[in-house]
Amino acid sequence: MSKGIVGERRGAIMAKRITAPRPGTKQPEWQTEICDTCRFSEWITDDHRHRDLNGNPICLRCPHYEFYIVRGRRACSKWEKGAKQ
Repeated sequence: MSKGIVGERRGAIMAKRITAPRPGTKQPEWQTEICDTCRFSEWITDDHRHRDLNGNPICLRCPHYEFYIVRGRRACSKWEKGAKQ
């Protein structure tokens, strides 16, 4: 008999719940930022498929990540404040 989707996904990993910081402590800056503002990020502008309908770049390249990153992704722990591009 088939157990269905529920039986097959029994060992699935659930998303980690993010808790609010304790009062009086400051949250690390990188936890509230996105990859677009990182000094390591580099926009990919060499091909039309990496642009949206308005001509703005969609993808980023980062030395700390193996694949392209879509704009708006939450920053990682290696995030450093960079200049506006």
